[in-house]
Amino acid sequence: MNHRFFLTFALLFIAAAPAVAQTRVRDCSVDRELIFEMTKAEYGAYNVWDAVFGEMNTDERFVSSVVADSGNVVAAGETASYGKADKALHLVEFDNRGRVVWDVSHAIAGLTGIKKMLLTAEGFTIAGTSVAKGRTAVWLGFFDTAGKLLSQKTISGNQSLLPEDFIVQNNGKGFLLSASSGDAKKKLFHAVLYHIDAKGRVTDDHAYMPGLDNRIISLSPGGKDYYYASGYLRGEDGRMTGWILKLNKDGSLVWQMQYPRGASAQVNKALPMVKDSVLATGETTPLNNGNKAGWVMMIDGNTGALNWQRYYTGAMDQSGLDILVNMEGMASVMMQASKPANEEPVEGNQDFVRLLTVNERGVLFKSDEYFNAEGAQGWQMIGGRAGERILTGRTDIVYKIEPKPGDPVETLKHGWDSWVIVAAPMESFADECLAADIFAP
Repeated sequence: MNHRFFLTFALLFIAAAPAVAQTRVRDCSVDRELIFEMTKAEYGAYNVWDAVFGEMNTDERFVSSVVADSGNVVAAGETASYGKADKALHLVEFDNRGRVVWDVSHAIAGLTGIKKMLLTAEGFTIAGTSVAKGRTAVWLGFFDTAGKLLSQKTISGNQSLLPEDFIVQNNGKGFLLSASSGDAKKKLFHAVLYHIDAKGRVTDDHAYMPGLDNRIISLSPGGKDYYYASGYLRGEDGRMTGWILKLNKDGSLVWQMQYPRGASAQVNKALPMVKDSVLATGETTPLNNGNKAGWVMMIDGNTGALNWQRYYTGAMDQSGLDILVNMEGMASVMMQASKPANEEPVEGNQDFVRLLTVNERGVLFKSDEYFNAEGAQGWQMIGGRAGERILTGRTDIVYKIEPKPGDPVETLKHGWDSWVIVAAPMESFADECLAADIFAP
């Protein structure tokens, strides 16, 4: 049975009665499934700092960030000039007050998008998408600590190849890249996992081909011997199903599990949280074609079996995108709240980012909302040196165009600008039912 929760308050009036000694019985059971109806906050949560970059005639977004050895945030993004297919790569370093230390752009032929940036001993390595001869490929760029491009590599195949996620291998020697290979016109792909050395050379690869179509959207380390991969697979009936895999360090399969929910489902992140348990988040679409629900679940890391799951619904479409875990047994889940596609934009329904604070029992302690301008969208969340939650994304900015002589009416123009926000660390909340055994990746 599922339960739907609303936040309500009541006053209880109890008639005077003789005092009776009572013993409180602690209930530490975990509800297997809960549904929360989320309302939109009137005011956004406080942040440490945020910054917006952009110009009127470009669309920009920060896609990924890292914390440099200095403790500063370095954000990587892309800039699209109107009428041009190629995108410029944008790198910016911010100090601990959000002030720009340096700002560098690179015009790279054929580059159509940025996916992920990683911190390396030499500086930064960035994975993106490039196009040559009508086919997409994975682009890798190697940069020094000041954002100078040192070298670049391209990984291509017999079909179009799109990067999905990019992490450092468990041994620290090289990278693990998940990509989708397939027919871009038919939108049919299958997942491929590449082992890549520190110079960008492919040393091994594995293809995963269950279902009509599948993608590994994210990768996470699972200790020194394993990785967790998550995404979706599509059956012959066209239905998308959430998909999580546990992989050996060589990419071979330990187990895989499908999680069908509603009309469609996908898992955007799966991350070890406590010993032998993995926290995952994504989105589901109900069978009645209602608004998308954000989806959070805890699974057994040894088998993939479900421990509990939570759905977060409301007037906006909700999608779980990323997860951070701290050493106190708390997790922060980044959710994107978006205006449903069939609704017109009006005041009060602009996109925003929500950070949920939960523990390993699925208890929801807090929801922090972050707004900017006419709407904000998040892509990635990482942890700062002091536990800050660092978000990268974009924000919808309205530019006012001054009227020309003889035309008394000013015009408005929307544009997407890059956005980075440093939110306060997640708070720790006591749960008397827990003595957490925290996983440290």
